[in-house]
Amino acid sequence: MSLFYFDDTDTILFNDRDAGIVYRTTNAGIKWDPIAQVPKGVEHFLFEHPYDNHRAYLLGGALDHWATDDRGETWYQFSTEHYLSTFSAPLNFHAEDPEKIIFNAMKCDDPFMMCDEMAYHTVDGFKTTPKLLRTATRGCYFAKSSNLFSTGDPKTDGRRILCVAEGRYSNWPRDNRLLVSDDYFDTEEEPDLDKGRTVPGVVDMAIVSNYLVVAVKAEGTQEMALFVTTDAEHWHRAEFPSDHRLEED
Repeated sequence: MSLFYFDDTDTILFNDRDAGIVYRTTNAGIKWDPIAQVPKGVEHFLFEHPYDNHRAYLLGGALDHWATDDRGETWYQFSTEHYLSTFSAPLNFHAEDPEKIIFNAMKCDDPFMMCDEMAYHTVDGFKTTPKLLRTATRGCYFAKSSNLFSTGDPKTDGRRILCVAEGRYSNWPRDNRLLVSDDYFDTEEEPDLDKGRTVPGVVDMAIVSNYLVVAVKAEGTQEMALFVTTDAEHWHRAEFPSDHRLEED
């Protein structure tokens, strides 16, 4: 079960995943109504938009999903070619343009659950079919996915995306790379993370305050290294005291 308020309103969405019913109230819970436009008996995952309190998303366990941009009064359906990712955050939001969203997806045809991951994107809030961003990914994110972070250039803020991706010739985690694009991966580059050189073994990335942080794990050890940037352009290795090691949890 999950629920959330739309900020500064009495409107709440409640997702009863056991029953497969999504409810809405506009009077702080005095009266609840099931959302007629969303099928009943279907598992959904409820996501709020962190930067627009009119928007929410119901991602289905299959390929059909629903979105609202009027606090749940009306919903529109969209479909994806693959399932939402269970390895990366399924949705990543642009902090300044609520229409720009990345959908991290996966395709699991192998009986042993060896899944291929990929990312899609929309620039109109899923009103049209999302477009493929890149295959062989391990999670893609807008550089401007936080109000606190900026590249220092408004134009770059609007378009820069970073992906953790498989190696050129290997899908082993030790070969994972960080890739950056300003044109939805029509072109891409692998940034120099450590004194002019690229670094393999990228595990994940996150924005912490006004820093973008990338975690890297060397082969054969649990020890981690962190690389930090304040503009998604110039990177520095985080230094820790010699008696403090950072290890993967």
